Amino acid sequence: MDNLRDKFAMAAMQGLISDGWMKDQENIATHAYRQADLMIAEREKESDVVVMSGSAFRELRADLIDCKSQLKAIYEASK
Repeated sequence: MDNLRDKFAMAAMQGLISDGWMKDQENIATHAYRQADLMIAEREKESDVVVMSGSAFRELRADLIDCKSQLKAIYEASK
């Protein structure tokens, strides 16, 4: 558990269990992650912070490196 979504889901799950509101144990995780997603969406609206997974970040980084290489090649060819 190392991402914000998991931490929010864990907090939501604790709340759902502790107050006795959530009796349906088969769906607790589903509801907890749904709540976590809503919390992240609200957080992004308020702070303009984008939360992305590690794999999405690595993919974006690779795309940026590729773009940089292409721009460098275009620049070198134009000399």
